[in-house]
Amino acid sequence: MTIEESKEKLKKDGYTWLELSEFDPEFYNFLLPFKCNEENNLKDKMTFLRCDAKKDEYEKNDTGEVVSYNTTLSIKIADNFETFVKASEKKEELTDIFKKDTNIFNSQTWYYNDLNVVIGYQKFPKYKEYIENLVKYYFDFEETQEFSLFAATATYYDLDCELKNHSDGTGTGRICALLIYLNEEYDENDGGYLVLNNTEKVIPTFGRVAIIDLQTFDIPHMVTKVTGGIGRYAMLSFVKRKEDESIHNKYDMKPVS
Repeated sequence: MTIEESKEKLKKDGYTWLELSEFDPEFYNFLLPFKCNEENNLKDKMTFLRCDAKKDEYEKNDTGEVVSYNTTLSIKIADNFETFVKASEKKEELTDIFKKDTNIFNSQTWYYNDLNVVIGYQKFPKYKEYIENLVKYYFDFEETQEFSLFAATATYYDLDCELKNHSDGTGTGRICALLIYLNEEYDENDGGYLVLNNTEKVIPTFGRVAIIDLQTFDIPHMVTKVTGGIGRYAMLSFVKRKEDESIHNKYDMKPVS
C-alpha cells in the first residue's frame, strides 16, 4: 500500500497503516535508537502497569432473562512501580488470579511509561513535530494548525498482556490515536498484533504506523494476547487540536503542548 493509498483508506475506513520509512525517512532514522530486540529494548523503562478487570454475577428469571447483576470483583490499576521487575511481579499475581477464575473479564493488561521519560525531554519536541507532520498530511490540516498530544506513552505487552476489543468513541476532541511500532522483528504467531474493525490485522514491526480516526469513526480495535516471543513495543499518542485540548474524557492525560 502506497502512502497515497493509505491516506485514502483512512478517509474511507477510519483507520490505516503505513511504513514510516516511506513517509518520513528522517522520522524513521530518529526512531532507530529505540528499535527493540531481545538484547536491546525499553523493558527496564516500563514501570507503569495498566490493568482493568471485573467479575459480575447475574441473577436470571425462569425465562433466562437477566433481572439483576452484582460486580463482585473490580480491578483498576494504573500504577507506577519502582522497577519493571516490581510491575511484572504484580502483573503475574493478577494473571494467576485470572487463570484460576475464568469468570473474571480482563479487558486490558499492559505496561507503559511517559514518552518524555523514555526518549528524553530534549528529544520529545522533535518527536511531537514529526507526529504533527503525519497528522497534517493524513487529515488535511493547514500548516499553521497547532496540536496537543495526550497520553504520549511508550507501551509494552509481554506474555499474557492484551487489550480486549473496544471502541473509544467520538466527540472527545481527539483527532486520532497513532501507534508506531518498535520491534525489530515480529512473529504474528506470538500474538500481540493489532486487529482493526474485527477483520484487518497490523503486525507490529519497526517503523510501521497505525492510525485510528477518532473524529467521525468509532472503529473497534484490539491487541491480541501475547503468547510468546519478547513482547510488543510501541509508541502511542492521542492527538488533539490545540483549541480542543480543554475537551476531556476518561482516556485523557495531561497534554504535552
